[in-house]
Amino acid sequence: ARFDERCFVLKGQGRLLYGAEIAYDSLSPSRWPAVLAELKAAGMNLVGITVPWSRHQPQPGEADLSALNEFLSLCDREGLWVQVAVGPYAGEKCSGGGVPGWVLALASPAARTAAVEVWLKEVAAVLRAHDISQGGSVAMVMVRPLPSNPAAEAADLTRLAQMLRAEGVSAPILTANLPAARDNTAQSMAN
Repeated sequence: ARFDERCFVLKGQGRLLYGAEIAYDSLSPSRWPAVLAELKAAGMNLVGITVPWSRHQPQPGEADLSALNEFLSLCDREGLWVQVAVGPYAGEKCSGGGVPGWVLALASPAARTAAVEVWLKEVAAVLRAHDISQGGSVAMVMVRPLPSNPAAEAADLTRLAQMLRAEGVSAPILTANLPAARDNTAQSMAN
């Protein structure tokens, strides 16, 4: 998968993507097939989802990503592409930005960074199984760092992208804030 100024190239074909965001974690899994069928009937071929860390790991310990895996498996079967926003920051729509309270309470920046690394490793394991390079539906991944010093944001975004690459995620990694993300040949995003 790659992209240029005109379109995404997925499985060797240029494609215009039309999509909508679904809060899969707020819907009953029994509703997912009907919601995805409605999207397809409306001409959509892309589903955007955000993976709020706080919903999957409210307490320290192993994250429960079974709902994410199940949703992505359904998208695989339905032939819908997926843009997955893995955070760790999920935005203002989630309490605490989707970051678990126990992470926000960590006093040390190093401890927060270590928690982020563990989270991304666990999410990456699910994403790899559904990566477009493996015949799956995950066509792109979006990262957003924990809120910090704006001057450090570019370095944080690059580090998050590098962590996902190191964990075997090959789908394009996007963010609206990092100029390198707009250049699909940039080392920080491509490798």
